[in-house]
Amino acid sequence: MKMTNNLCSTSCSSNSVLPEPGFYLCTIKAGETMVIEPDDTNHLLFLRSGRFTISSVERTDYSVRESHLLFLSRAHTYTIVANENCSLLIARFVTGSLTIEGDTYRSIAAEIARISYKFTAVPMVNIFAGFVDSVVFFLEHGVDAMAMHRAKIEEMFVIFRHFYSREVFLRTFYSMFNNNM
Repeated sequence: MKMTNNLCSTSCSSNSVLPEPGFYLCTIKAGETMVIEPDDTNHLLFLRSGRFTISSVERTDYSVRESHLLFLSRAHTYTIVANENCSLLIARFVTGSLTIEGDTYRSIAAEIARISYKFTAVPMVNIFAGFVDSVVFFLEHGVDAMAMHRAKIEEMFVIFRHFYSREVFLRTFYSMFNNNM
């Protein structure tokens, strides 16, 4: 497994000290395992290529394939086993701009209470492919400005709010709004 982050010159560790919010690149070779432990940040994984299986208290042996994204709550441990060589872009954040104009955290939490949650990957819409490419470009060219990371985290949520249905948005970020999780 190889993770690169132009912000932090650490070796392969999912517990790297990274600025908040931020992105980092990760490669996992077929057969390797990566564990993401609970901490103060949530993760959004963009699987650029490959396929992996992920397990947590939310779901066991769930298969994720390329061009999908997956939200990982800061409250759980996740074990990822690469079925093929995997290339990921990983976003770390606490909250981001989760509320939609006119919504409040409380109104979204009330909506969340009426839906049933299922841990699942989400196919990346076309605009996310361009977004991922732009973040990867910045990271590979040594752009380590916190302003870029913050702006890209906000852009990530704008894309979610405007290019995914309300239901997909709420189900994806369910555990950020549901206090019972």
